[in-house]
Amino acid sequence: VSLLIKHRSFRRELDFVLICNIFDQSDRLLSSLGELSFRLAIFGVYLDLSRS
Repeated sequence: VSLLIKHRSFRRELDFVLICNIFDQSDRLLSSLGELSFRLAIFGVYLDLSRS
């Protein structure tokens, strides 16, 4: 029975690690997307300035 409980808690920890990993990956993705949109915005401003 203790082995089963250990296995269950291990599974829960494993799920927790996986979820944290997914959050970490999505956080990186979001930050890179934010950086990309920031660069695009700067590029848009640059294009507007160069047009006028």
